[in-house]
Amino acid sequence: ACYASSGSKILLCTVEKTARAAKKTLTLGVLSVDNGVEQAVVDYNRASTEFRVELIEYATADDPTGVTGLNLALTSGQTPDLLDVYGTSVDVYARKGVLADLSVWMDDTVNRESILPVLLPLLENDGAIYALPRGFSVRTLFSTDALIGGRDSWSFADMLSLLDENPAVTQPLARMTAETGLRILQDAATAGCIDAVAGVCDFTLESFIGYLELLRCFPDTIPGEEDTDTLLREGRALCRYTPSMTVGQFMDLRGAYGDSLRTPGLPEIGNTVDFGHALSITAACSDSAAAWDFIKSYVTGTSYSPYGMWSIPILSDAYAAYIDETVSYYSRAQANNTYVSGAPIHVPDDADWVAWDTFLPSVTKASSIDNAVGAIVTEEVSAYLGGARTAEETAHVIDSRVKVLLAENA
Repeated sequence: ACYASSGSKILLCTVEKTARAAKKTLTLGVLSVDNGVEQAVVDYNRASTEFRVELIEYATADDPTGVTGLNLALTSGQTPDLLDVYGTSVDVYARKGVLADLSVWMDDTVNRESILPVLLPLLENDGAIYALPRGFSVRTLFSTDALIGGRDSWSFADMLSLLDENPAVTQPLARMTAETGLRILQDAATAGCIDAVAGVCDFTLESFIGYLELLRCFPDTIPGEEDTDTLLREGRALCRYTPSMTVGQFMDLRGAYGDSLRTPGLPEIGNTVDFGHALSITAACSDSAAAWDFIKSYVTGTSYSPYGMWSIPILSDAYAAYIDETVSYYSRAQANNTYVSGAPIHVPDDADWVAWDTFLPSVTKASSIDNAVGAIVTEEVSAYLGGARTAEETAHVIDSRVKVLLAENA
């Protein structure tokens, strides 16, 4: 009710309040929380007037990988609306019908045509796209002509032969122990051993035996304080590992090694794309349109960094802008006399950009981490490195355990 004011009278109004509708909740399952995904959730929840995303983390002290907790949720009717597939087997979950094909909701902003052509085949699974990341980087091993010749690819057997031919090389991977090598080379070693879709495996392959034998060539400890570049230049390390090659890192290496730089990648599988934390919509999602809006905000929400892990955008327009900004970054760095590792920053020339444009299409596989298989391999290989079994015995034990795992997940 309102009362008019006149002279000394006061206008009093009572206004009926309308209750604000509560936001609907979408659940996002993660094995463990990633900072980038968490920030995307915060940004979306601030911007959306209708929906909010709630994180559900499955990793616990008793289940550090989170795989058991996730699988329990999937089989007990507690499937989340969205899933961060990092550390899971997308092939298995897609085959079981857990994940929905994102192609159904693609629009003018995010679609097959907007994705970098070199990445599209790596995101597809039998014609469907079940998960989309925010960005990517490249996992690789690199070396020099002097150490590995003109190799653009190699196997575990090749690495063992090169070590035999070069007795001065005491570190297969610069400044890395067997324990570290076990983890870094694990997906390269297991990639050809498992067909998750068919539910079969064979860990007795020569390539996996070669992986085990190579680990015995690693030092147990790393002596001294020498940096990785010194070890590589002096021929005491066979190669160096980088988990997240970006444009900035590639150009720094071109500045350091020039045309002698070789990037054969990981043994057996070459240079691989690391998509990091890719998001899926589950078949049980309560509102797929809203879930797609969140994924789209995640994919298009990249921030510029020439060196950050997973910082290269997957969308073509954003990638072009990223390259333009990188060129500007080097121009500013040159103008400001920026130094890197005690030397003036290397400003890429045309040959360096041609080298990058050649390097990127060499990536023909996406990095894949299956935490459940990884836990088995890590446990048994650690025992092998401790002298408990031979390489062949270890391979047979792993093969037996993974067969049981695949049967359980069938």
